[in-house]
Amino acid sequence: MEFDNELDEKLFVIDANLSRRHLNIAQKAELGLKRLEIERERAKERQRKAGELYHRGAPKKVVQNFGRPFTEGKGRAMELAAKAVGISDETLRK
Repeated sequence: MEFDNELDEKLFVIDANLSRRHLNIAQKAELGLKRLEIERERAKERQRKAGELYHRGAPKKVVQNFGRPFTEGKGRAMELAAKAVGISDETLRK
C-alpha cells in the first residue's frame, strides 16, 4: 500500500494489529501509547499549517476553520488514541 506520509503508514500498522481479536487491555494500551504519539504529531502538524496560514495573512476566520477538514483529529490526543484502540482515556493514562 502507498501512504501520503509516514504517520498514516504507522496508523495503518497499529489499526491492523488492533483487528486481531486476542489482544488484552495491556496490549491495547501499548498500541494506544504508540497511537498517542502519532496523534500528538498530527496535532503539531495541524497547528503548524494553521500558523503558516496566519502568517501569510489569511483572514482569522480561515485560520480558525482550518481544522475543519481534519474533523477526525479534533479533540484531545489522549481521548482520540484511547477511543481508537477501544479503551478509556483513563485506562490509557494509567
